[in-house]
Order: sequence, then structure tokens, then C-alpha cells
Amino acid sequence: MKQLKIYFTSDVHGYFSPINYADGSRISSGIACCFSEFQNDGNTLIIDGGDTLQGSPFTYYLHKTENKDNVPAQIMNIGGYDFFTLGNHDFNYGRTVLQQFIDTCSGTCLCANVDGLQNVEKYSVVKLRNGLRVGLTGITTHYINIWEKPENLAGITITPPVPAAKAALDALHNLGCDLTVCIYHGGFECDLDTGARLSETDENQGCRICNELDFDILLSGHQHLAIENRSIAGTHICQTPDKASKFIELTATVDENGVTVESHLHPAGKEPVEEAAKLLEPYDANAAKWLDAPVGHLSTSLQPEEHLHMALNGCPIANFFNQVQLAASGADISATSLANEVKGFTPEVSVRDVAATYIYPNTLATLRVNRAVLKTALERCAEYFELDEAGVPHVSD
Repeated sequence: MKQLKIYFTSDVHGYFSPINYADGSRISSGIACCFSEFQNDGNTLIIDGGDTLQGSPFTYYLHKTENKDNVPAQIMNIGGYDFFTLGNHDFNYGRTVLQQFIDTCSGTCLCANVDGLQNVEKYSVVKLRNGLRVGLTGITTHYINIWEKPENLAGITITPPVPAAKAALDALHNLGCDLTVCIYHGGFECDLDTGARLSETDENQGCRICNELDFDILLSGHQHLAIENRSIAGTHICQTPDKASKFIELTATVDENGVTVESHLHPAGKEPVEEAAKLLEPYDANAAKWLDAPVGHLSTSLQPEEHLHMALNGCPIANFFNQVQLAASGADISATSLANEVKGFTPEVSVRDVAATYIYPNTLATLRVNRAVLKTALERCAEYFELDEAGVPHVSD
């Protein structure tokens, strides 16, 4: 009998320290706190599922001011990552930033459906101290081609994930692996309990991968779901929430009966490992000063209300965002989104207020639409609600 231990994180989104960037308070999160729970005995692999570089005010600050230091890669190296794949948000700051991150990380980047970047492998076989041969590949959602700015993908090709995963799996089988692992920055297109189809798009193909291919383990991300100790068609599946609030600890046992796998979600540790804390301390301090700098003044406060109330009646914050978008775009209609947590604005507005109230540093797009497209968009918004037996609206699950 031989065992493999895997520690898996995904969708960290720039949360390295245990800091709530909305107000600077301490929270039970951050990848540096996860490191304190990792125990590597030589039969262990530490793996990340992508979306590391973008998603927090901290990484936005780094990108604007101190990106040359490549702090995210330094943190990954402290964590001892053996392998990682690429998430869709890792492309957001452009090819140069992404390539520097890959080059600086000491772990191997696996992404079988991405071409055009250096030091990215299709698959890898690693032999553990106990002699176990583990084959691994990585894939990412090809919807990056739809979402990302064309200039950020210049010279990069991202193909559909399933054919690339199959080719990598065939190669791993030919190399004689004891078990196979797919690191997938993508989620599941079907309800894991009922099997009901959740979306007609192929953005997420986790169920298809499990049903069509025979990986032993699928480490998934992208949807930010808390999934542990599940399986589909014989493939063990798991997924972590975002912002490094939890990580997966997985144990795979290989014996004469085959491969058995267990996985469990664990909360991030209470304290970051010392080396990471020491590295992050000056950057965190500089980021706090930058985030607290004033950027504007409003004549009144714009504060969030209960989610259902805002969805039913509108809210001043969303109206403000839409007015800004209309002014910038010259469009006739504006559509915006509010995050699950919205800080809101006092009359004195800081960078932190903006970053914690509108969390999407995305490109503003202006589209020409007809009546049918507009109706479809409105119907999609209406799916946020369900009516109970009395006809009272509530938020859909």
C-alpha cells in the first residue's frame, strides 16, 4: 500500500495575508495562513488551481505600483507549490505579467490547452519517495477567449479543455502512472446531487471530464464551491471556496485493489507562516496607505441595503455605477453588478472604498443590442428571484 497526500488551493484571488481589504481588519483567510497547515513528508504534492494574480485590492495595488517584485510568485514559492495551473483571471494583467509569474514560480505550470507561453507543460510525472508514480495535467476554461482583452492574449492560443485533457491523459497512461490527477480551472455544468443541467454553455465541463475520461482525481476551481469527498463516474472531485478561506487535504491510497481517495476541506490556519508574514508585512503596510488615499468627494453617502431590497427596488450605489458607465460610454442603457459584499461610500471616498464597493476592475464594453437581446438580459436578471406560494419574491438558490 502506498499513499499520496495533496494540499490543494484555488481561486486565491490575491488574498495572501489574513486581511479584509474593505476595512483593513483581520480575517480568517489568506494563503499564507493555509501554509501553516501544510505538512510535506516527501509523499506530498502541493497544488494550486489558478486565479492567483487578480481579485483583491492588494494585487491591484501591486500591479499599479510594485509589480516588478513579483510578490505572488514569491509567496507561492514559500508555500512550496509543486504544480499549478492557470485561471482565467491570471490573464487580466496581460501576457508580460503572467509570463513573469510563471517564470518566477519554482513549481511547474501545467496547462495542456494553453500554447504560446514559455515554461508551461502539458503534463508531468512525479515519483514520490515511496515509489508511487503520479501523473498530472492541468487545463483551464476556454471561455478566456470570450472574456479576455485581445491584446492580453496576443500570441496565446487557448483550446477546448476536454480534447487537451484526453491527449495528456493518454500520454500519462503510456508513461505508466499509478494514478492520474487533472487540475482543472473550471467547474461543474450539472447539479452534483440531481444531475440536472445548470447551464447550456460549455464554460464548465467538470462533469463531462469525469464521464468521458478516467482520471483518478479532478481538482477543480473557478466556481468557488465548497466540494469535498465526492465522485463522478469513478473520478474523485473536490473544490475550494475563494480567497484562501479553506484548502483541500486529500489522501489517495494505491494498493492491489486499485485507488481510493478521501478529501476534506480545512479552514486556513490562524497565523501566516513566518517567512510569508515577513515578506508581506512591508507590502501590506504600503498597500494600506495607498488604499486609504482620498480620491474624491460625494455630496451624500451611498450605503448598501439588504440584498433583496436592493434587487427589488434598486439602490443608489448601483445607480451611481450606471451613471458613471453612461457618462464614460455614451450608451443609452447601462448594466452593472454588485458583489455579495458591498462596502458603500461616505462623502469622503478613498481608493479602498472604490475597490471594496466595485470589485470588478474589468473593461467597460459598449454593445449594440436589439429588442430580443435586451429582453433576454432582463429575463436573466429576473432569474435572481423566485416567488413563494403567496407570490412573495425571494432570492433564488
